[in-house]
Amino acid sequence: MNQGYSGNLLEKKGDNVIKTYKKDNVETVQKILDFTNYCAEKGFCNFATLKHNNDGTCQIIYKFIEGHIKEVSMLNVKDYITLGDFLGDFHRKVNDYPKGRLINKIKNIELTKVVKDLNNLKENLYTNEYKKIFMLNKEKIVAVQNILFTKDVIHGDMHLNNIIQSENKLFLIDYDQASSFPRIYEVMRFFFESINISQDTKENIFQNLLIYLKSYNVLQHFSIKEKQWMISFYFSILLKDYSVYETDNVQFQTKRLIRMKFISTHFDTLNKIVSLI
Repeated sequence: MNQGYSGNLLEKKGDNVIKTYKKDNVETVQKILDFTNYCAEKGFCNFATLKHNNDGTCQIIYKFIEGHIKEVSMLNVKDYITLGDFLGDFHRKVNDYPKGRLINKIKNIELTKVVKDLNNLKENLYTNEYKKIFMLNKEKIVAVQNILFTKDVIHGDMHLNNIIQSENKLFLIDYDQASSFPRIYEVMRFFFESINISQDTKENIFQNLLIYLKSYNVLQHFSIKEKQWMISFYFSILLKDYSVYETDNVQFQTKRLIRMKFISTHFDTLNKIVSLI
């Protein structure tokens, strides 16, 4: 049995995987189920059913998928092609899902609010190690307020532990965070979830990023505006999340800090890579 960060319980019983929702209301869980089954129609997962329990909880039940999960340390160049292709295919096939039926686990953050948060940052929020990074880059991304992106359907929690490889096919699980948000957030987040900044060389990271983005772009073309603002937008969300969710899980906050430091240090190089797509 595994208890997720949200407090929901996930367990395998026989041929089924059962997720028990303790805090979410029935309407919310029904939305999760509906989107899960929509993705099942597209071939990304198995169909699921909903069960209501006498104790007030409800459960989503779906067939267990035999396969394996790849570790970041196992990934090679071909894998980054596969990951870019997989995410591009997912975004392409699900974006016609009615956005109003999605739960907003990732809230529809107004870009003006992002900038307001950045402008209100107080230096005492940060350790000396990161203070200069934040203050320097705040000016680089403040222009994000003038950019309007369309809202896309995203998985919301795309990382390797939610992708199961069964023979030669990839399956995507755990749709609890599915929401409507600019896709460039998920594109960048998924890549950073699929690398190890502290153990890999910057040269390998740059090479794999270009490979990954080019693979995605074959199926889902980035607009000029998306390419211009992809790095800045993702950085702005990291920075805002770090400042707003001060009491968040320590592991999450540490990952945000590491990513912001890397993006800050290589800001111009990363933007150049995106321009090459």
